[in-house]
Amino acid sequence: ILFSLFFSNIILLPLPFNQYAYMLAREQIKQHDRAVQAQNNLNSKEKIVNLYLELLQVKEYVNTKTYFYPSRPIETAIENITKSSFYQFLQLLPKGGNLHIHEFQILDRKLFLES
Repeated sequence: ILFSLFFSNIILLPLPFNQYAYMLAREQIKQHDRAVQAQNNLNSKEKIVNLYLELLQVKEYVNTKTYFYPSRPIETAIENITKSSFYQFLQLLPKGGNLHIHEFQILDRKLFLES
């Protein structure tokens, strides 16, 4: 409940007790996601950037299909991640500050914020 107070845009659903309840809950989440996507009004320049990001995501997925980075220790995957075209493009985008840093993150906070 405390979590929901911080993230009020997230729909809290009761734990499903059977497959039917699970499918209903899943459909509610999918409908919510579609509604949020419909509200995402991008201008023409933002649409171009968004399409380019999607292209880079697909390219990254194809290139790493046999080597799934999230399944690897960060120490062994960080070099490959930082060399990817997707990551390098994200580095060019403006940052919103210290948006999502955990208290016990693996990467050094200073290194994270400076990169």
